[in-house]
Amino acid sequence: LLLLGISLILGLMVRASSSLGMLLMFLYYLPILDFPYVGHSFIIDEHIIYILVLAVFFVWNRKIWSMDRWIAREFFGAELPEEKKVVPKYRFKR
Repeated sequence: LLLLGISLILGLMVRASSSLGMLLMFLYYLPILDFPYVGHSFIIDEHIIYILVLAVFFVWNRKIWSMDRWIAREFFGAELPEEKKVVPKYRFKR
């Protein structure tokens, strides 16, 4: 748990850390499951919210939240493939 947190804070191996973090949060969620009520809410609690946040890190990690690209370029001489931009770049003709 400590190593997962450190790697997510530093941005190292974000994709692997977020997938293992999602698994860990799901395993924390299972023992408190008393269907359909989970603690004080109906099916959704903080563990599900953490799983969704880690899923966002898993999907959009390389360009925004990660040092993986810098490490691949500096130490291994490799460049990770570019990802599609969310907002297209418009060019206006004059």
